[in-house]
Amino acid sequence: MAATRSAFGVVVIGIGIAGRVRIRDLQECSCGLELKGFVSRREIEVPGVPRLSMADALTASDISAVIICTENDMHEDYIRQSLESGKHVLVEYPVALSSTVTRDLYTLAANKGLVLHEENIAFLTESHQALKSMAATRQLKTATNSLIGNFNGWVEKLPQNGKPFLSTIAGLQTLYDVFGDMKATKASLDITDTVIKFSGEFMLKSDSGKVTVEGERHREKVQRTSRTYVEFEDGEVFDSSAVKSAAPPGPKKPGTGTGLFMRDLEIFAAKLRGEKPVDADVSRSVRCIEIAEEAHALLH
Repeated sequence: MAATRSAFGVVVIGIGIAGRVRIRDLQECSCGLELKGFVSRREIEVPGVPRLSMADALTASDISAVIICTENDMHEDYIRQSLESGKHVLVEYPVALSSTVTRDLYTLAANKGLVLHEENIAFLTESHQALKSMAATRQLKTATNSLIGNFNGWVEKLPQNGKPFLSTIAGLQTLYDVFGDMKATKASLDITDTVIKFSGEFMLKSDSGKVTVEGERHREKVQRTSRTYVEFEDGEVFDSSAVKSAAPPGPKKPGTGTGLFMRDLEIFAAKLRGEKPVDADVSRSVRCIEIAEEAHALLH
């Protein structure tokens, strides 16, 4: 008879849209993660899920890990508290708002023998896998990643602080994952009362192509759109808007692991069990924030 897989007790911190998705998937998953409760600054209830204080979550002996779904400028504090309390951490990107802090948090996790896992479900999409497949045998000419969205609290603060590229760090990470290391060569920022626009140009360290990352954040409500468009030296073109979603049509069946966030939970659980290495993920996470900081240094 197969050995029973041990469960890791998990608590979700932050109950916005992302937090509720995590709770839903934890209730359905079969990857060895067991939902023990949630932490929220708001007076809310989640049916069937205990609400815990942060102190209770970090001292409970049956809780091994936390999933942080708060505003990004709060990540550092929650991650540090959790790691210092001996809890593994899954956090939405970015881990923190500077490369120095990000590196420090990963070092803290490693020193304590804990997992710090940064979520970027874009790596799991069919679009990303299709681009990696094309790029494996072709030389890049140009690649552009663009994101259009709304102001949403922490993002609105970033341009004022001179850090707009942190709001598109997911795009930088996916391009880095496909094409390798790069260096910032040009950056621009335009701020008006209604929209923030920024653009950065990056050359691959291999000098084999140019990458552009663009962003727009609107005060008035607009549809959120993200697109990656790539031209290769052999004339082939990749357009992410032409690639269908990775998720199959119809409702997701409980425990099937077909949703992207569910698959991210499975990766986190595999890291907790020591079945998946973390070094490459850590290097990518830190380096991409460094690249964003290089672009920020070019803004005038």
